[in-house]
Amino acid sequence: MKPIHIFLVALFIIASSTSTTAQNYAGDFGWVGTNTNTSSTTVTACGTQNFIQLSSSPATHTLNGTSARLPITTSDTTSAITIRLRFSQPVCNLRIKVNDLDYGSATTPAAETMTTSPMFASIAPSISPAGPLFNNVGGTLTPPVGVNNTLGWVEFGPTPISSVTLTYNRITGYHAFLDSLTYDCCRNCICDDKHIQLAGTSSIPNSGITSATVSISSSGVPISRLNVSIPYYKSLADTECIKCDPANISMYGKITNLPTIAGVTPTFTGPTASGSAEIVYEFSTPTVIAHSITLNLRFPPTLALKCCPNKVNYCIKLGLIDKDCKICEKLLCLNNISSTGLGVTPKKATSTIIEDNAKARLDGVPSPSAKLLITPNPAMSTLTVTLPNEKEANLDILDLNGKNIQSQKVSSTTVSLNISTLSQGTYILKYTSGSTIINEKFVKK
Repeated sequence: MKPIHIFLVALFIIASSTSTTAQNYAGDFGWVGTNTNTSSTTVTACGTQNFIQLSSSPATHTLNGTSARLPITTSDTTSAITIRLRFSQPVCNLRIKVNDLDYGSATTPAAETMTTSPMFASIAPSISPAGPLFNNVGGTLTPPVGVNNTLGWVEFGPTPISSVTLTYNRITGYHAFLDSLTYDCCRNCICDDKHIQLAGTSSIPNSGITSATVSISSSGVPISRLNVSIPYYKSLADTECIKCDPANISMYGKITNLPTIAGVTPTFTGPTASGSAEIVYEFSTPTVIAHSITLNLRFPPTLALKCCPNKVNYCIKLGLIDKDCKICEKLLCLNNISSTGLGVTPKKATSTIIEDNAKARLDGVPSPSAKLLITPNPAMSTLTVTLPNEKEANLDILDLNGKNIQSQKVSSTTVSLNISTLSQGTYILKYTSGSTIINEKFVKK
């Protein structure tokens, strides 16, 4: 058996030290005050207001053109100035342009250096204005020997930052400038600017048992929880070839193993005797993920005949939650997988996520309607559910252990469900129509 290979790379904001998207905010320090220890402003980017505060201690700072000058006079004898930038909303890919770090005489140590906390990820030259770039000497911004007026960008990478501290080391007779800053909005860094692709070949054997390899990279964003599930599958095998096994229909569309990530073993959601449609990773310490897992999957079997190839469409959904409880869900659908009882004729499949939460395509063919629209969610008494079509189907409400709480037959595209008698908590709404099964979660308030 040849396994499906699902190559899934989540690029969070940047691939290395270069942003993959345009900056969401760029501005100078023209808002700082005169001879003060604290200045602040409010900016708007990505539809969100961000309160930015600049503080310096023990020396004060002042406005110089559109830059912040520290200290206000070169005669100030302060040898180390602590500079802090704080943001009310975390920012990603923060870049600060520092201007006028000097070495002084070629025969003396550097007159001015600067360190940062957290430590910067990289430095980059200034284009406008242009000038000599300071060096990165063991994490310290240091002018080259004998070079004055160095300037450049100090870059902090994709990790969300709420504050950064710059320690400016100097001697009397020198000062430096904060010229400008840029950043990307990261209201939900685990979803922003992430490219997810699926490509692979597979033969699904008559047994319906196969595997998929999922490669996940969080590109620097610590994750506290990861859900991996199969919310949708549809057998495309000829109905006369599918084994009649109604007693075990609930066994299919399941993940049957528990692969570890970073030493963490996931748990099944619901009954575990034959696997589960969802596995959940809980990271006690938020963890940066760069890992591949192999999922063992079970789908309906077919008769072991050459004329009965087994075919199935299915989707894998990832739910990533960062340490600040921001949630990102991505759906990947692999369609048109084929196998035969004897020989194998695999078909290459590729998939591109168009946007979050269930819109995908495969080789130009729209993916199946792999989602139920549930409103409101959370709800107190009534759910309105929009279904994929008017075909006769069963709607079942299950608890997280897989116990059937409520069932209803439907044959329309919209249905109302009374959930007033349910206890508060999270439930699964299961849609079954022929060989099509869709699971969606909802919350009862």
